Amino acid sequence: MAHGHHASVITDPDRLAYLHSLMLLDTPPEEVFDRLTSLAARVLSTPVALLTLVDANRHYFKSFFGLHEPFATTREVDLKSAFCHHVVESGKPLIIEDARQDPALKDNPVVTALNAIAYLGVPLRAPPGFVLGALCVLQGEPRRWQVEEVEILETLAQMAISEFERQREQRLRLEAEEALLRHDEMLQKLARSNADLSQALDLTTDIIRIAGHDLRSPLSVVTGFVQLLREEDELTPEERGLAFDSLDSAINKMQSIVDNILSLERVEALAQRRTERIDLRDMVSRAFQEFQPAAQERQLQLSLSLPETPVYVEGDYAYLAEALTNLVGNAIKYTPAGGKVELCLSVASSETRFEVRDTGFGIPETELDRLFIPFSRITTEETAGIEGTGLGLYLVKSAIERFGGQMVVKSVYGEGSVFGFILPLAPEEPPQ
Repeated sequence: MAHGHHASVITDPDRLAYLHSLMLLDTPPEEVFDRLTSLAARVLSTPVALLTLVDANRHYFKSFFGLHEPFATTREVDLKSAFCHHVVESGKPLIIEDARQDPALKDNPVVTALNAIAYLGVPLRAPPGFVLGALCVLQGEPRRWQVEEVEILETLAQMAISEFERQREQRLRLEAEEALLRHDEMLQKLARSNADLSQALDLTTDIIRIAGHDLRSPLSVVTGFVQLLREEDELTPEERGLAFDSLDSAINKMQSIVDNILSLERVEALAQRRTERIDLRDMVSRAFQEFQPAAQERQLQLSLSLPETPVYVEGDYAYLAEALTNLVGNAIKYTPAGGKVELCLSVASSETRFEVRDTGFGIPETELDRLFIPFSRITTEETAGIEGTGLGLYLVKSAIERFGGQMVVKSVYGEGSVFGFILPLAPEEPPQ
């Protein structure tokens, strides 16, 4: 019955590609198709109905009604062990009244395996024109099929094809939506990266500009005093002492500028660093001890408030310590003699809050928005003589936000300030 060009229909790459694109092969049963095969069997009064997809080397039963074992479990037979591939090859309905009387069909295994004496199968023709398989009914005794029965089966086959296409279009639409979503996410990520790069470039430009400006003054001092010490042999010990003090001060200022710039570069690289479990209570206690001499020297009252148990957060120890040190150092630097500086660590729910409260000069409300802008220095009448690079708070904020935290800032000009941060608590370690 099959000829050479018929075999090529079965293995046509375009037909097989379309069949596989439907993603129906080797999938679980679906109620919508099972209702179709059940309806076909009931309407045409047959014990068996099959919705068969013909792959390159097998018949796959996407749905069936009345199929016995082992076929109900395997849901497939090889290419020559059924009749449906003939429907694919011819592209027309296959009507068999008694397979035992047809020399080309009587020896087919399906005749005995499925008791397929009478068979009626119609093409499952997809919109591109490919015949994907057949919707068929069969029974164990001869039968004269009527034209109306062929038409009923063709209508049901068209319903199956409509469902194939509906599923395919829905999947393609979902894939397109997912692709658009990925595309949008990629564009947003690209935009963020572009903004970050632009900000980094702007920051680098600012660093070069401001570092050049801020370094010029101490460099002039160093150059002038080095030249003075080299040329003047008759300087008094007092004059030499003054020169060395000035040199020391200028070098310290340059060191501070360079340290801040290097800190800025390191904070930008924080995203690549691994976090560690840190006892913030211990870190605050250490900072309190370290700043006692500076507080005493400036005649400040330094106090401490801590929880009774360790407070664990996740972050980078060196950067967190630097952030904490920066906040405490600022409070001491901007609080006049006789004032108070208090370090407070508290825990609430799933986060911890660290604050440095001072009775210092405070910051005008109109200037608060500029606090975290790199190189932006807020100078009032009281703080005009205090040196700084304008990078410290920016570095603190950058580090804290990298660790999933946020800054705390309150300030009243002439009364004092509160600077600090909130960090999520580290998950509890499982018992050893």
